[in-house]
Amino acid sequence: MHRRSPASGPSPIISRAPTAPLRPAQPPRRRRLALLSCLVVLLGLTGGVGCSTRTVEDRIINRYGLDVHLLSEKKRFGSAIDHGYAHPSDIPVERLEIILGSLQIDRRVRANTVRGPAIPAEILGPVSQGLAEAFRRADSSQRIAVSAQRKQRQKGIFHRKFLTSFVAFMDGDDLVFHLSRSDWPVDENRKGGLPKPHVDDPQEKFRVVTNDFIRRSGKTGVAVEWSSDVFGTFAAASAARTAPVDAGAAGAGGTTVLMAEPEEELTELEPLTNEQLQRLSPSDLRDLADLEDARTAGRITEDEYRWQRRKVLDAAASDEEP
Repeated sequence: MHRRSPASGPSPIISRAPTAPLRPAQPPRRRRLALLSCLVVLLGLTGGVGCSTRTVEDRIINRYGLDVHLLSEKKRFGSAIDHGYAHPSDIPVERLEIILGSLQIDRRVRANTVRGPAIPAEILGPVSQGLAEAFRRADSSQRIAVSAQRKQRQKGIFHRKFLTSFVAFMDGDDLVFHLSRSDWPVDENRKGGLPKPHVDDPQEKFRVVTNDFIRRSGKTGVAVEWSSDVFGTFAAASAARTAPVDAGAAGAGGTTVLMAEPEEELTELEPLTNEQLQRLSPSDLRDLADLEDARTAGRITEDEYRWQRRKVLDAAASDEEP
C-alpha cells in the first residue's frame, strides 16, 4: 500500500496572532517638534539650565542669641552670582556701633508715632562685633544676614525674647541696611523657626528715619555714608535723640538732622498716676524696675530708657481697652 508522503499532502493550518500595523515613520520636522516639546517640559520641571538660582546660606556666627549668615545666589549648574559688593571690608567695630546706634525708626503706638532706636542698646555691641567679622569674611557675591535676640526678665524667672534682624552689604562707599524686624516679641510657641530677614521684604510696620547721612534705599533699606567723619567718634553719636514725633510729619517723610545738638533739655518724667499703676501687672512693674536699674547702671541711654518705658505703659493701656 502506497503511503502518501506528508510533504505531498495538504499543508496544516497554523493560527497566527494578529500583528499590529506598523506606524509610519514620523517626518523629520515632526520629530524635531516632539523633541523640542520634551525639552520645554524638562526645562519647566528643572527651572532652566544655568538660569535658575538658589540661595546658599553660610553660617559664620551662632553665639549668645546672635546668628549671622553669608547669603549668596548660585546658578543651578554654575557659580555664585557676583553682585559687585565691596567685600571683604575691614570696618572698625567702634564705627559700626556708632552707625547702628544712630539708626532710628518711627512706628505707631496706639494713636502716637513714637521714634526709637532700630537696634536696642542691649545688643548693639555683639551685633556690631558680629557684623564687623562678617564683612571681613564676605566676598563680592555675599550679603550678610543678622538675627539677634535680646532677653527681658519676666516674672523673675522666665525671659521674654525680642528679635531684631536685617540684611547688610557694602555698595561702593555706602553701607546698606534692610531692616526686617526691630525688637519684635518672639512667640515661644511659634513653629518653623524665626522669620529670616530679606532685602525689600517689610515684615513690620515702621519707617526708618533718614537725614543728611542716611538716605533711603529700596522699600525697607537705608544707605549710610559709613566713611563720613560724623561717625568717627563715639561722642559724635551722643546727640541722636528718641522722642515722640508728629504723625503727620513722619508720614510726610520729614528728616531729622542726626548729629544736631538738642535745642532743649529733656523734660523730667512725671510720676505714674494711680490710673496707670492700676493698669500695670506685676510683670510690667518688674520690667519698669529693670529699665530703671539699666539706666542707673549706664547699660542703656536716657533715650532708650524713655522709649522702652513708653512701650510698657502703652502696652498696658492697650490691654485695658475693650
